[in-house]
Amino acid sequence: MKYENIEKIKTSDGLRIVIVKGMPSPWSQAARAIFNYKDLDYIVGAQLPGDANPELVEWSGHNSGPVVAFDSETPIHRWLDIVLLAERLAPERSILPEDGQERINVVGLSHEVSGDLGLGWWARVAMFHPAMSAPERPEALLSMAAKWGYSEERGKNAAREIAIRLNLLNDQLERNRARGSKFIVGDSVSALDFHWAAMSILVSPLSEADMPTLPGYYPMFQICPSLPEVQEAMTAILLAHRDQMFSDYFVVPFDYVES
Repeated sequence: MKYENIEKIKTSDGLRIVIVKGMPSPWSQAARAIFNYKDLDYIVGAQLPGDANPELVEWSGHNSGPVVAFDSETPIHRWLDIVLLAERLAPERSILPEDGQERINVVGLSHEVSGDLGLGWWARVAMFHPAMSAPERPEALLSMAAKWGYSEERGKNAAREIAIRLNLLNDQLERNRARGSKFIVGDSVSALDFHWAAMSILVSPLSEADMPTLPGYYPMFQICPSLPEVQEAMTAILLAHRDQMFSDYFVVPFDYVES
């Protein structure tokens, strides 16, 4: 992976994406997999976890990844905005169904996976909960927890909320499998398939070799899978779908470590 500096990302034409460097950010991985599926050319910049990233914030207003920009358009960072941009740039390989009800299902369930108060959001809360319950909490941890909306009550409820969303996905996937499709909604790969596969690493991580982290961070990705409610809801059919998506549409091992 070659990272360009933020000044080049800011001033270049075409498609650019700033991803979390050295960490398996599901939102970053989903966006890149979608761009790759659509055969879009792009250059990559780095958001450094735990850093103030002043140049990135000054340009985009955000200190998290991914941040995406195209030509002189305003940078975007929300999953749906990124999907809609990708659709506009490469409509011939659509990841939003033409059928209205299927499109509603894809967008709605994708929000339950990747949006605010979605599976990834709750998984992040769950990952903070053990450390935030400890007597001593480093300032950096407190800052990150505040950034991502952690509270003690939310930490206690996180496993249940994750399980609710896993059950939604499992039920939809089972229904669609019964009608002969290997995807979650419809008969072709959609944004939902990409986002579920990427977000799944928070509830069932790949090996550290396949999703390397900064030193000391990999154990955080083992917190959600250890929760009984999550274990019960993480079904074989969801895992099989995730593994097939990684095999067909993602670069594994994840290649966000600078070469």
